[in-house]
Amino acid sequence: PSTMPLNTSILALSLLSLLIAHTVVAREETDYFDLDLEQLMAISVASKQSEDPTLAPGAISIITREHIRNFGGLNLGDLIDRLTNTQVMGSSLYPRNRTSLRAVTQTHVDDKILILLDGRPIRDAAQGGINGDLYATFPIESIEQIEIIRGPGSVLYGTNAFSGVFNIVTVLPSESQNMFQLRSGSESDGKVWAIAHRPFDDGYLSIQTQAIQHEGTPYPNIAGEVGDNGQHGMGHDHQLLHLKGEYANHSATILYSDTRLDHASNLQSYPSEDWDIKRLFMDIGSEVVINQHWKGNLNLTMNQVKNTAFI
Repeated sequence: PSTMPLNTSILALSLLSLLIAHTVVAREETDYFDLDLEQLMAISVASKQSEDPTLAPGAISIITREHIRNFGGLNLGDLIDRLTNTQVMGSSLYPRNRTSLRAVTQTHVDDKILILLDGRPIRDAAQGGINGDLYATFPIESIEQIEIIRGPGSVLYGTNAFSGVFNIVTVLPSESQNMFQLRSGSESDGKVWAIAHRPFDDGYLSIQTQAIQHEGTPYPNIAGEVGDNGQHGMGHDHQLLHLKGEYANHSATILYSDTRLDHASNLQSYPSEDWDIKRLFMDIGSEVVINQHWKGNLNLTMNQVKNTAFI
């Protein structure tokens, strides 16, 4: 009987091992292969229409619900920090209020990134980018996926979409659901979150609420060169109410949140101790179907942000 030389067998096994390893690595690096067809067709941030992200006109990243669950991050900022070449940063004036995408960050505010909630822009008209409350407290339990444009999106979305766009897509279940979550941990950390979904003929209603209290680890300023001496808090308190509904071709969304963030500033000119953000977001939309090829959307969106830093 014919036999294969030993060195030939070893070479064949080595090539097979390299091929398998290359395939595994490729699948780990490319998230899109882990998505089913429905998820692929649900991506709309690149051109405001559902499309395959591999064919979208832009550099797209996706954080899916499974990624969020497996990672175990506590807030939106934690999730964004895991993206390549992306970091949620702070400054001497506002803690963790801006995202550096492709190393573009120049001011205290988040004026180079636009955040969308289910495709509608969350803006701050007064200062151009107060997003620290969203990064610290937005309920990630209600997120279906986060769609990210890496690069300019101002042609489609306007102001702030300079370095990138983050579209937060919230969960839309097909059946009635009630979910409740309690969290308790060190540093006097506590969280209560609840959501209720009610689908009905031609529509649905979703209500979620959240309350957070987190004292955090105090920051001791003992040097005395700049800022105030003593212990500075590093926690936050937060309350949120989010309503979302749809009937026939009409939709409505209301988001209200009240967030207080401690800030251990290290500059004498900005020795702020507390940062309070009250946010009200409202959107009313209607879709008009002209025929199978044409449809139009009309949205009225209101953004109100009250930003108070106690200096």
